[in-house]
Amino acid sequence: MKLKILICAAAAMVMCLSGPASAFISPNALGVVLGTSTEINYQKAMGAARLEIGVGWDINASSLNGGVRYHVLHRNISDGLHWYLGPGAGLYVHDGDNDNVHLYAGLPIGIEYNFNKQGVPLLLSLDLSPGIQVFPKITEAWSIGLGIRWTF
Repeated sequence: MKLKILICAAAAMVMCLSGPASAFISPNALGVVLGTSTEINYQKAMGAARLEIGVGWDINASSLNGGVRYHVLHRNISDGLHWYLGPGAGLYVHDGDNDNVHLYAGLPIGIEYNFNKQGVPLLLSLDLSPGIQVFPKITEAWSIGLGIRWTF
């Protein structure tokens, strides 16, 4: 676990040194994220930051989930390609185990490509969210997802 935290911290520090401080953020984006769990996802620009809300399901774990993430740090890698970082929290409701409700907190970090400059209202993203489950017991929680969103 300590090694994973160290790797994530080092990657975040390297990324902080790349690109200008602001990146193009679409005012709104709606789509799906496929990964650890599948979710319907909405993003709303809030100045230089972005609020992301998702509601999803995991067929393998028989669970429903919801999450909120706030991307506060954006950097431009190249025209249309950005990375982002910000805190997040969520709730999982499982079917069939003794502890049916799980709360978690994380620090999603991701990379995205916005096709708006090419005239296509599409945003593709890949993010990794190292985190910690805080209820009913404290344990590590990781997720990864590929996002496909329509921008407007």
